Amino acid sequence: MVPRRAEGYYFTDAVTPERRKERRREFEIAAVSEEEVRRWLGVRYSGWEVRWRVRHLRNGELVVGDGDEKGHVAAPLAAGLAPDGHSEMGLGIERRKCKPGKKRRIILRTKKRKAEEAALRRREEAEKKKMTEKEREEAEREKRTRRNREKKIKKRAREREKKTKGGDGGVDSGE
Repeated sequence: MVPRRAEGYYFTDAVTPERRKERRREFEIAAVSEEEVRRWLGVRYSGWEVRWRVRHLRNGELVVGDGDEKGHVAAPLAAGLAPDGHSEMGLGIERRKCKPGKKRRIILRTKKRKAEEAALRRREEAEKKKMTEKEREEAEREKRTRRNREKKIKKRAREREKKTKGGDGGVDSGE
């Protein structure tokens, strides 16, 4: 028992005709009439009418509805209900935007993780392309230097041959 609460919370008084009428009026306010039930029969559940709570899965991927479909938000209004889906008996309370629920947070976290992984993959592929381009340039540079060395070696060999032919011919004629 909580000491701050009145005894009426835990115990009832003797049932008087006034108390009976009061209790009957409370029950009538809380009760749902047959007409209301029949009116709600064709209406979708109010939680379904809130666009950001609807989950559509196609081929294992989450698809967010665009709200242009028939029946979105218009169904409770057409049935004589308040926009939040409750009856017009004052039960509809204006709600503020609040922190997403556990399931929504999980969905957002997985989306974020997939986007980060995709960005990382794209970066790695771009780096690979750059590396392949760098490798190509490096290979071309090595090829050019190899050709230049070969040319220099051939040129030196030709010069040596000229020197040996020219030097040998002069020495032979002198003997």
